[in-house]
Amino acid sequence: LTARVAESLTFNRRARVGVMLRESLDPDARFAAMTIERPLAGSGGRFRSLYREAAAASAGSKSGPASDTLTGWTRIEREGDQISFWSSLDGKSWGEPIHQLTMLNLNDPLLVGIAAAGSDIGIPEVTAFEPLRVRISDLEVLPLSPPFVRGDSNADGATDISDAVAILNHL
Repeated sequence: LTARVAESLTFNRRARVGVMLRESLDPDARFAAMTIERPLAGSGGRFRSLYREAAAASAGSKSGPASDTLTGWTRIEREGDQISFWSSLDGKSWGEPIHQLTMLNLNDPLLVGIAAAGSDIGIPEVTAFEPLRVRISDLEVLPLSPPFVRGDSNADGATDISDAVAILNHL
């Protein structure tokens, strides 16, 4: 899972953006994230891995290299139970992972996406991500059921005269 923070105009102190994978939307779920953050003091940014190895446990982190800007590439790779955290300033030179850990028995499917957080009052404003690039094997797409809409008896996503006709046809 790779993403580039292409432009960040304003950023609260200690704000972080990057990529994340997690077991569920439960706030205490296990997760792994690779971010770029703005430090409490000074300018520029720092890459940081964040993770929770056990459900409801405290989250851990490990600092990566510094960046002169608040832009860069973040990557998480999962191979079985092994999670690797990567950073790059140019998207070409990745070097060694800044952190690796083992998370046994991760649930499938995992949720993946962009993560953004800030610890100041206000909202971190990240103005541009380049398209998210994901390389996944054995992908299973889970069907999304259409949302329930009261009165939409023919389930076409609209409430109109055709719903009344569908009810009459049913009778």
